[in-house]
Amino acid sequence: VNDEIAARFLYLSIARLRGLWTKTAQYVSSRGDIMPEPYVRQLQRLQDQADVTPWNQIKHMVPKVEQLTDVDPTPMASASIAQVHTARFKGEKVVLKVQHPHARKLLLDDLWSLLLICRIVGVLEPEFKFMKALMVEWAKEATKELDFDTEAQNLKKAVRWMRKLQPCEDTLLHTDDGVPFQVQVPHPIDEISNNQVLAMSFCHGVRVDCFDKLEEWGLKCASVMNGVVQTFAHMMYTNEIFNGDPHAGNLLVRQGTSVSRLGFTLTVLDWGLAKSMPDDTRKGFCQIVYAAATLDFGLLADGFLAVGMCLKEDEMSRGMELMRFF
Repeated sequence: VNDEIAARFLYLSIARLRGLWTKTAQYVSSRGDIMPEPYVRQLQRLQDQADVTPWNQIKHMVPKVEQLTDVDPTPMASASIAQVHTARFKGEKVVLKVQHPHARKLLLDDLWSLLLICRIVGVLEPEFKFMKALMVEWAKEATKELDFDTEAQNLKKAVRWMRKLQPCEDTLLHTDDGVPFQVQVPHPIDEISNNQVLAMSFCHGVRVDCFDKLEEWGLKCASVMNGVVQTFAHMMYTNEIFNGDPHAGNLLVRQGTSVSRLGFTLTVLDWGLAKSMPDDTRKGFCQIVYAAATLDFGLLADGFLAVGMCLKEDEMSRGMELMRFF
């Protein structure tokens, strides 16, 4: 009962504060392995049910294009940075991701405050000095989410990645238990996009954690999760870009593929927070993960060195323990 009350209070507080707190809540709500269930359930609502900005306050941001019609003023989803509306462009159904007017100021103010706190903590408690480096990296990447031109470029890279994973529309992948699946990402539409509005092709599906629907379709949760893992492994280990915000609100599933009603199609949404790694860094990351899986301490040290970190001999055991946990 105490957890239920505290979780509800936390949800209401974060919904009021918005900004970076909403991003933090999205991450926390995706960690059911360490968070009590009431917190996960309450904070999950902030993944796509955050406070909505009235349409009359943001419609001026949308480019006035004659072929853009039937814009639904009620958003189908709303998160920390933007909300999503359906519309039609040249007769085809599309989505418009429109930035909240308050998003930039709130996010930048929160990041500045957290950077200041991390600096102070690093001085008072030297063992936590690493927090500043983490916050600097996060701030550098998180602010890119405010520029939808950057997200459009990320989507174009992701579309190219899809051609490596699935060269043809009828190319099927398979989960470890033999279920066929495909992966898709939305296509950006440049004619009706700018740095505050991103237009994309509409993708059908339900959230990946809509378990009742998966059961209705005869899909096992383990099969879908295996498809998700294969998808992100391909992005992170072999691709030029990977999605850095994989909470359940950004992963859609629909029954069937382009060639059959069997299996499923996975859609990866929201490419505002995406990361490109140099080949050497990506190889080092692969080494770290493989070393953790095989208990190879020498390879772990090589991997850390490749990504710019150096482990002392007396830290090797602790480093292995942490990597296996992650």
